[in-house]
Amino acid sequence: YGQRRQPGRAILLSVLFGAPILIALGVSLRRPLFYDRTLIWVTLPLYLLMAVGIVQLRRQAGWSSTSWRPRSVQAACNAIMGQAHIGYWLSVGGILMLSALALHSYYVYFHKEDWDKAAAYVAAQTRPGDMIIFNATWVQLPFDYYFRHYERDVELRGAPVDLFDRGVLEPKMTEADVPYMQQLIANRQRVWLVYSHEWYTDPQHIVVRELMRTMQEADHQEFEGLQVLEFVKGSTSTAAP
Repeated sequence: YGQRRQPGRAILLSVLFGAPILIALGVSLRRPLFYDRTLIWVTLPLYLLMAVGIVQLRRQAGWSSTSWRPRSVQAACNAIMGQAHIGYWLSVGGILMLSALALHSYYVYFHKEDWDKAAAYVAAQTRPGDMIIFNATWVQLPFDYYFRHYERDVELRGAPVDLFDRGVLEPKMTEADVPYMQQLIANRQRVWLVYSHEWYTDPQHIVVRELMRTMQEADHQEFEGLQVLEFVKGSTSTAAP
């Protein structure tokens, strides 16, 4: 509304805000892309739109940086409660209330995936020669971000393929990938599975099934947003000190 004399700017900001959301929603019908972290940048045009609206309401109320100088408390009250100013205060109050609700929801209900804790646990338990397998290959990125600082002598691999090898960020595990996985773990005495987002990349739990077919589950740890499973050949072993 504040840019009705220059509609091109308002249209541009509206498109920059709405188009990415619609595109991400459409793509998510095929692949899970509709996520807050991929869309966080669209808040910038939204903030600009809100700022333009607030400035326009301020101008309609007849305020400027030099005119807002009431000489008494009564004059200040009259200026604030004037009919032209009510819309301004309602708009500012509404934005502040929505921002407060969003902050409350973020700090109370939002839980981050515990990649740092999972990496620290695996680093403390792994032994030289162990292998770490990721069922969702792209989750190797946040895990390795923390794990690499421990400088452990282990091999990181993906199932069904290593990261970026298939040209797809989130390849699904299928029965056709079983021979490759069996070859991957054939000569391993201990394998760690970082299991996350399996609802999309391994809905049939093929990775766990194949590991349990040739190895024994020795440990199972739950973290926020992921699981860490330890598999060994032979009898169940104890964790490394």
